Amino acid sequence: MNSDEILAKITTIMRETFNAPALVISPEMTAKDVKGWDSMKNIWLIVAIEDSFNIKLTTSEVIKVESISDYVALIQDKISN
Repeated sequence: MNSDEILAKITTIMRETFNAPALVISPEMTAKDVKGWDSMKNIWLIVAIEDSFNIKLTTSEVIKVESISDYVALIQDKISN
């Protein structure tokens, strides 16, 4: 799965998680850029990403994520191993 495919899947996940069907995301987006992206929604997002990509993320991995591109890189790393 390439980064564009991962980004498209994350877009779908985020639209569902934030109940925002028109949400457009970009690699440089952060939590500050998305209305309602608080700590609870972040947990829901992490769980949805884990379920959707069939991966497990550790706390130490998640705390390093600052942008959507960080999620893409982390997911690429997880699914390639």
